[in-house]
Amino acid sequence: FFNSKLLLYIKEKPVFLTFFSGNLHTQSFTRRRFSGPTLTVTKLMLHLPRMGRGTADLAAQTPQPDLGKSQYIMTLRILTAVVAIPAIFGILWIGTLAVAVVALIAASISGWELADMVRARKNCPLRWAYVGWPISFVSAGWLIAENQLDWLVLPSLIVAGMIPALYLLVTGRRTPFVYSLAAGPYVGLTLAHAPVLRSSDNGMEWLLFALIVTFTADTAAMFIGVAFGRHKLITRISPKKSWEGVVGGLVGGGISAFIIGMVFDLQINSMVVVGLGLSMAIAGTLGDLGESAFKRHAAVKDSGFLIPGHGGVLDRLDSLMPNLLIVYWVSEWSAT
Repeated sequence: FFNSKLLLYIKEKPVFLTFFSGNLHTQSFTRRRFSGPTLTVTKLMLHLPRMGRGTADLAAQTPQPDLGKSQYIMTLRILTAVVAIPAIFGILWIGTLAVAVVALIAASISGWELADMVRARKNCPLRWAYVGWPISFVSAGWLIAENQLDWLVLPSLIVAGMIPALYLLVTGRRTPFVYSLAAGPYVGLTLAHAPVLRSSDNGMEWLLFALIVTFTADTAAMFIGVAFGRHKLITRISPKKSWEGVVGGLVGGGISAFIIGMVFDLQINSMVVVGLGLSMAIAGTLGDLGESAFKRHAAVKDSGFLIPGHGGVLDRLDSLMPNLLIVYWVSEWSAT
């Protein structure tokens, strides 16, 4: 339908759904109608617009962006950054222990958010598996950083967690199976590299490199996409992302990597560090798209509400997590 109104009487209460150019715009509580329990529809009325209605009349019905809400969210994001940035520097300065504790907290909350997406009950074993699997990875990474374990423990954790995960697949629960892979090998394995990276030579500098380049690439992609975005990337997963934004992220990632590499004197070839920045921009975009796909499937806008103005922990770490893994192994290669 184009610009048509659909009036549903759900349990004798009217709910208006408006279609604009094929996209469904409705209140957030009605979105659960498509993924939650079936609601009883007792009466259906379809109101189509009269033919010949003027363009201005149709445009007047198109929902306009709420500038006040956008400014409020941006203010929250700025205030959160003002508090978070000094805290991050403090955590990195303290050392491996502080980084490991933060990574453990992030892993547990991320697993909980994924469990919320599949609507697992609070006391359900599946929920605690989503939380426990990434925690086990980060704990192993912490012990590896302290030279208490060997790297071979990580593949062992993957195999151990895949056994119950495959049970979900065999029993026909494909969605919980896919989300379990996100909780374990994706969230857990990538965050496990944070304490190991901090414990390595120039670990603080390399972690700051990962944070700054990821943040710069994301910010450049956002601003370039908003200003010049015309060609959409993958509309069905992330409608706001554009190819112009991707190019902006690549430029931001490459330039910031070159500058930070020189400032921190990371002893790495200039062409290699620029290539690293480009790779991080691509990996961050893929991580963001992957998390967007999970949210789209779960019919939620944000993974959680823990961080004011930013959503959940997964919303903030989706770009950073794959880059922790990439930066660690590049730092190890550059040290040889």
